[in-house]
Amino acid sequence: MLISRLFWVLVVVACTAGSVALSLHFDEWDWFGRSGAVTTIAGAFLGIRRLLRLGPRRFFQAETTVDGGHAAPTSDEKEADRQLQIDISSMRIGAALLLFGTLVWAFGDLVGGSE
Repeated sequence: MLISRLFWVLVVVACTAGSVALSLHFDEWDWFGRSGAVTTIAGAFLGIRRLLRLGPRRFFQAETTVDGGHAAPTSDEKEADRQLQIDISSMRIGAALLLFGTLVWAFGDLVGGSE
């Protein structure tokens, strides 16, 4: 679950929507600002998806091993490549969430004109 892009995007959407609803209801935009912390955490988890997926030992082993592969990729190599593409996509999404979450966390309470 911690390596699922869909899970983290749903967490961010639900948390942000809920915090906006609370902020509108109570007219206190601190709620929205707090959702930035959750968004930042989601971005961090997506950014380290490969490490979480492989575990520290296999992660560092994969980073230091050079493998020429086979003439025709095996099913394991195809799956490893598919997972790598998901890891890369997750890192991009994670970086965007880190940036967005940090900005919301820092300045979200200013959205409603609160001081």
